[in-house]
Amino acid sequence: MDIKTKHNIGDAVWFLDDYRAQCCKITGVDVQVLGTSKPFVQYRFCVFPPVKEEHVFKSKEELIKYISK
Repeated sequence: MDIKTKHNIGDAVWFLDDYRAQCCKITGVDVQVLGTSKPFVQYRFCVFPPVKEEHVFKSKEELIKYISK
C-alpha cells in the first residue's frame, strides 16, 4: 500500500492555532488506515498540537483563501 501525503517532515507549513495563523516545520506524520477507508493523516510540530492534513497549507495565502470561503 502506498500512502501519499501533501507535505513531508521538515516542510514549513501554515495552519491555525487558537485562531492565529502559524508557520512551523513538520516534525512528524501520523497515518491511520482503517479497512478500505481513506487514510487519516495528521502532522506533528514541536510546539503545537497535531493538525489534520486538510487544515495544513503550503503558504499563508492558501490558508487565508481557505478560511475566507
